[in-house]
Amino acid sequence: IAAMLNDHKLKPIIEYNDFSEHNQGGSKVKGLWISGRKAGQVATVYLKKEVKEASGNNNVKVVAAKIQERMVRGRELDGEKVYAKILEGLKAHPTQKKTHEQKMLKEEEVFLWYVIYNKARFSTREILNKALELNLNKSEKFYEALKNLAPEQRAFMLRKVMLDQYGGNYPATDYGFIIRKIAEAYGDIDIKGFEKEQAEIRTKREQRAQERVKHLQKKGKEVKSKS
Repeated sequence: IAAMLNDHKLKPIIEYNDFSEHNQGGSKVKGLWISGRKAGQVATVYLKKEVKEASGNNNVKVVAAKIQERMVRGRELDGEKVYAKILEGLKAHPTQKKTHEQKMLKEEEVFLWYVIYNKARFSTREILNKALELNLNKSEKFYEALKNLAPEQRAFMLRKVMLDQYGGNYPATDYGFIIRKIAEAYGDIDIKGFEKEQAEIRTKREQRAQERVKHLQKKGKEVKSKS
C-alpha cells in the first residue's frame, strides 16, 4: 500500500491528528482505511478544520488545488441538497395519491423505459446500447435517447429484457401467463403443435403408470390370497 501511495504521490492522513469520524466542523470527505481493523473499508470522515493544508510557499499549488477540489465538491453538495428537496416535494405531491387522475407524463414514461432498461443484465444492456444508440456518457443525452425511442425500438427493448429477466421455465407464475399470451399474440409460434406433442408423451407416460398400478394391484391380491 505504501508503494502505491508513493507512486501516486499521495500522503496518508492520520486519525485524530488530521481527521475524525465525527463532525467537528471540518470538510466532509470519503476516504479509504489503509491500516487497522477497518483496513480496506471506505468511510466518510471529517477533516480537522483547515487540516494543516500545507505550510510554506512551496505548497501553494497544493493548497490551491485542495481549495478547488472543495469548491467542486461544494457544488456537488449543493446539487444533492436541491435534489433532496425535490424528492421530498415528490413524496408529498398529489400524484402519489391513488385518487389523483393526472395521466402519465411524457417524462414519467421516459422513467418507465429506464426502469425496464435498468432491469436488464449487463450483457443485454450492451446489446441495447448498441442497437438503440443509447449514449450513456451524459445523463441528459441518455434521457433524450430514451425519450425519442420509436415504438419499434421500445418493443425491441421490452422483448430483450422480458426474456433476459423473465425467461425462466415457470409457466404457473403471473409473468409466465403473460409471456404465453404474448407468444400466442405473435401468431407464428406453434403452441398447439407443442401441446399436441407433449400430450402424446403424457398419454404414453400415464398408460405405463396405469399398467404398473394394475400389475402392483394384481401382485397384492396374489400375496393376500396366499396368506
